Amino acid sequence: VLSLLQQHCDQLNNYPTLGSAELRKSVLRNYQKSLDDIEWSLSSYWQCIADELIKHWQMIYQQEMDEIYDWLLLDTQVDKQTVMLGHTSIHLNIHNVSKVVAQKIHLTLEKTQGIQWQSCDFVVPELLDIDGLQTLVIPAFVEAQGRVIINGLLTAQALDGRSYQWQINLTLEVNEHNKPYQRSEKIYYIAGPRLNNNHTFVGRKQLLREIKMLWAAPENKEALLLIGLRRMGKSSLLEKIRRDGLGEHLIPVYVDLQGNESTPDFYRAVIDEICRLLRIETYSLDMNELNYSFLQFITDLKQQHLAGRYLLIMIDEANFFADPERDFAHLQHHLRALMQAPDQPVLLLFCGTYELREGSSDYQSILFNTCCTKYVSYVLENEANEILTKPVDNFLEYDTHALALAFQLTAGSPYLLQLLGIKIIEQFDQVVARGEKRSNYVNYQDMESAGNVLREEDNKAFSNYWLDAKIDEQLIFSLMANYLDELTHKAISLEGILAEAKRYRVSLDRHQAFQAIDRYLQQDLLMRFDGNYAFRIPLFRRWINWRYPIRELRESVNKPHF
Repeated sequence: VLSLLQQHCDQLNNYPTLGSAELRKSVLRNYQKSLDDIEWSLSSYWQCIADELIKHWQMIYQQEMDEIYDWLLLDTQVDKQTVMLGHTSIHLNIHNVSKVVAQKIHLTLEKTQGIQWQSCDFVVPELLDIDGLQTLVIPAFVEAQGRVIINGLLTAQALDGRSYQWQINLTLEVNEHNKPYQRSEKIYYIAGPRLNNNHTFVGRKQLLREIKMLWAAPENKEALLLIGLRRMGKSSLLEKIRRDGLGEHLIPVYVDLQGNESTPDFYRAVIDEICRLLRIETYSLDMNELNYSFLQFITDLKQQHLAGRYLLIMIDEANFFADPERDFAHLQHHLRALMQAPDQPVLLLFCGTYELREGSSDYQSILFNTCCTKYVSYVLENEANEILTKPVDNFLEYDTHALALAFQLTAGSPYLLQLLGIKIIEQFDQVVARGEKRSNYVNYQDMESAGNVLREEDNKAFSNYWLDAKIDEQLIFSLMANYLDELTHKAISLEGILAEAKRYRVSLDRHQAFQAIDRYLQQDLLMRFDGNYAFRIPLFRRWINWRYPIRELRESVNKPHF
């Protein structure tokens, strides 16, 4: 018995290298069948043991088969991108670029300006095999010269019943060419550093209005706490306030706490920035009476230079207040006194991540429990569109479906939108560098391609979220990313997550799972959808599923128990 089972183990050596899911499943089915075909010549005692071993191995094979599947992917392109006016036929090639057989393929075209469709619905009755190509001949009447954008929806099913859909967004020239794309000669999109001009800064109009209203009467002295995920544009927002102000009665003073190690450093940074803004001589602090000396500086300013105005001290990266390696002794008490003193011309704005709200240290209880809290979250769809289109005016043209896809993939994350723009230009530059021609028009497929690049590359937005998560939280992310998609399974319940954990033999505590989900709901990385849970950023789900698939993550954490 053991010898036969050893032969099976030896046969599995090359199993992981098999290309397609169907091939791997076929191999496992054959192994299952070969176990059934074994004839034993054993006593009843050893026969029972042999039967149990065989049953156990068949269960292992079945569990492995249950976890295997490939995604269906169809690619649609216009066979000839230039047609003539009048009655014509447009040829659409549907190419199965996946390792899954497609069935029930259905194409629905939208109403298209400049083209009259003889029919808007097309069905491919036969199966489309792996690497298969099906050409749809679409009769049409083309009415005018110029560029025409064909939009539609392609749906299909895999043989296992999983449903898929793809937005069709294709460019067609009628007797003329698009505006040719020229290689970029400057940087159009900036991802990471804070934006320092109004051409690149977009959106946040409502939030800026709310902040301005908060201090329309600054004598109320209410402090503000701005909270958001990393790379959500918080620093760019402060830079916008410093650049344009919030009214003549406020003097914005920007201080980045990350560059300060101690209370004297902080006071020195504030004083230097104020003196620079007011164009006055710098002020020397008395290191023996540090807090009193800083307070005297503010008092002198009020009497000699402010003329009834208030100082708005904006403290960026305020999370560093709680850094044990930095010496901000007693600073929190003095800042609180400035916040509450009605005669001091100082307003305070703290800016940081969600940890500012979650902690229980003295800084949280002393500084932030009386602040007005506002959130720097995802931008609206019209603002997301502007982030992509405004920097490249007269350089790129975006199709509305491409813009809609960008917003869907990023949920309106400014950093990710900038990254998508960077990848679009990189891809277009590569085409021109190869000596090929292409237009400056960004369609749906171009945006999908840029999203795939971000899915496969490392970037700080996603890697920071992932590395900050505990191992049980990473397992939850990976389980959700594996189960969810953007069509069939849009959300999953806590019970569903626990069921997936059991299916993949992952140890997951119910209470810890609930706490982890709640934490990331509060941080806006997850969201509720129809009473269940989903990723706020679909591109984050794709990134996790690509880089940290559950089966590989499981193996790196704890060995499966058979």
